[in-house]
Amino acid sequence: MEIGSVIIFIIVIFLVVAIVASNFQEKIKENMAILGQRLNLEYKINKPSTFSAFLRYTQPELVGVISERYPIRIYIKAKGSGKNQVYYMAFDLDSRTNKPYRFTLMHEGFFRKLGKALGVQKDIEIRDDEFDSQFIIKSDNALFAKQLLVDPELRDVFLNQYNLLNNGEFKIENGKLFYEGIKSIYNSREIDNMEGLVKMALVLVKRLEEMESESFTDFKEFN
Repeated sequence: MEIGSVIIFIIVIFLVVAIVASNFQEKIKENMAILGQRLNLEYKINKPSTFSAFLRYTQPELVGVISERYPIRIYIKAKGSGKNQVYYMAFDLDSRTNKPYRFTLMHEGFFRKLGKALGVQKDIEIRDDEFDSQFIIKSDNALFAKQLLVDPELRDVFLNQYNLLNNGEFKIENGKLFYEGIKSIYNSREIDNMEGLVKMALVLVKRLEEMESESFTDFKEFN
């Protein structure tokens, strides 16, 4: 094959990849805008400089106040580089509380179950067998974690939608809730999933607010 033909072949491949990637990005932007309309949030794109625009795609984000009270930002996060780069859907939600504790909630998938059985994965149990079998709970204060999840109706919200936390997790640090999960928002199902995750997060931050009026003397272990 002549050098000229090789160059043309490489250019064609590059253009095809660029077109596919561009269509993928446009679909993500479109779906982020739809999610923003559902949640009544502002759709934004931070425009990079002309030079950096050639090196990376601009990613949209949603900002605003949800449930007329809680500031929220939904965005796309990249980790790694090159072939190892992975994109995450993420959001942070401010509960306007000042509980100084850390808390993590994630779905207990197969490998996490295995790690737990082998003693590698250690977590907090709340004496609700169904919940404990579906989720891994971590915190720097076990009593805080248990009281956060004390309401059976709150636990039912998570049990009914535990699959939404596959490959993702909720974290609470100093009264602020964070979500991060390996997923895209390429199709309508992922729009529904992200909306469901935001509603799950709202249940947690509302519970955090309730706990502002509680002291540790009010905290009770599960029966």
